[in-house]
Amino acid sequence: MFTQLSSLKRWHWLVISILIGIALATIATPKAIDLRTEYGDARNSQKDFENALVREIEGRRRFKNIVVHRQSVPNPAGGDRNVWIVSGLYCSNVPEAGDGKLHWKPSFFVADEPYRPANDLSIFLGHVSEANISKFEKVPNPTVLDFLQLLGETSAVKYSHAWWRSYAAQLWFVGSLAMIGIVWPTAIDLIVFGRLIRPREEKGTDLKPSPTVHKPAKQELTADDRAKLQALDDAMEANLKAGATAHASPAPAAVATPVKQLGSEALVAVPAAPQAPRAYGAGAGDFYPTEQKSKSKSKSKPKS
Repeated sequence: MFTQLSSLKRWHWLVISILIGIALATIATPKAIDLRTEYGDARNSQKDFENALVREIEGRRRFKNIVVHRQSVPNPAGGDRNVWIVSGLYCSNVPEAGDGKLHWKPSFFVADEPYRPANDLSIFLGHVSEANISKFEKVPNPTVLDFLQLLGETSAVKYSHAWWRSYAAQLWFVGSLAMIGIVWPTAIDLIVFGRLIRPREEKGTDLKPSPTVHKPAKQELTADDRAKLQALDDAMEANLKAGATAHASPAPAAVATPVKQLGSEALVAVPAAPQAPRAYGAGAGDFYPTEQKSKSKSKSKPKS
């Protein structure tokens, strides 16, 4: 399996990661149509929303368990616009008719960008928070997240930022690019090749046809050139004939050798002359390999 996957190059994995990242970002991006299903009842009064963040009832904040994130929603004028969704548990401060008790229900508030508080902050938060209020007012385009940060510093409002929803598209795209485009091919190279980056492949033979070489056009000889060439050929042929005649010598006449005729007389066998038999090894000068030396008689030494 890893051998088959190793045939894919890094740029292949990068293209795959980009395509998967775009698909995951599209799926993971929060949609406006899911607001009521996902977060409960909508709170439309900004002033009531701000009061519920800091006011308490039965020892609990009217709007608690705050989670905020940023997303795109359809714009009534056309296109899309970015808003902040503040979701949590909201109490309307009105007891339920069934049991006569207060209940906190899932609710959400949609805050536009930039966020301008509906309450006078100096009255809403008191003069002890002038430094924090001044810091908030100096922000060029504050969001509801900046407003919640101000309430957290001055009124102990607790909240959390669901950044995985605010930056869902960027998160899934970058995550896909990192895991599939970088980490995954690196792991395959480690398993298959034993190194972080695979060895460079040798280039194959280039089988492209060689460029056509245009031969220069053959120039036609003029009549004057042909005449000069013919005169040169005739002069060379005449010189060759003259040289061959000067160096030629007469060949000697061949002398016929007479053929000896065989006689018609009958051939007579001549008997060989008899020879005396030879005694091999009789003499001291006989050195033939096949002869047998005769044993010489030892001379008796005289007795003294």
